[in-house]
Amino acid sequence: MDKIRFNTISEALYTYSASDFKTTVLKSISIEELIFISASTAVPRAAFRAAWALEHILFDSRSLLHEYQDQIVDLYLLSTNWSVLRSITKLTIELTKAGSKNAKLLSNEQEEQLLEKTFQILAEIDCPIAVRCNAYDILFTLTPKYEWLAQELCTQIDFDLEKNKTPALSSRGQKILKRINKRSR
Repeated sequence: MDKIRFNTISEALYTYSASDFKTTVLKSISIEELIFISASTAVPRAAFRAAWALEHILFDSRSLLHEYQDQIVDLYLLSTNWSVLRSITKLTIELTKAGSKNAKLLSNEQEEQLLEKTFQILAEIDCPIAVRCNAYDILFTLTPKYEWLAQELCTQIDFDLEKNKTPALSSRGQKILKRINKRSR
């Protein structure tokens, strides 16, 4: 994408509201352009706004989410921008849910990469609570396939709650622990 188009889209993204993403954005900006800008490290604010737009657009159209599944997984794997990851983790949760309508199965390689990246995220001390909570959900959705994962996730949540028991972390962590315990009975 040329620099002029990048700057034009970036400026436009600053003016759009969440409701515009569902009605207006795709008339002038493509999903591919939003993914490209979300992956950009040059302008973090533009990357965040593009990822936020993707989140709203792709949640509104699950068939589009699954059409761009590989690009969303790649964006998740490559991103180091916490603001981008906040939106992209939500899309990744949806992609990892077994039996999602219109779901295209993730490859074993993609699942392993998601596991590795998600544990890397959880190892980061400066990981924001929202991203950490979404990482829990990503791992939880993969527990039916990976038996060992449930215990690792419980250990991680317990560890995090000992360190930093914020209301959001406690709520999401306890919810997932209950779901794991219910599933293991």
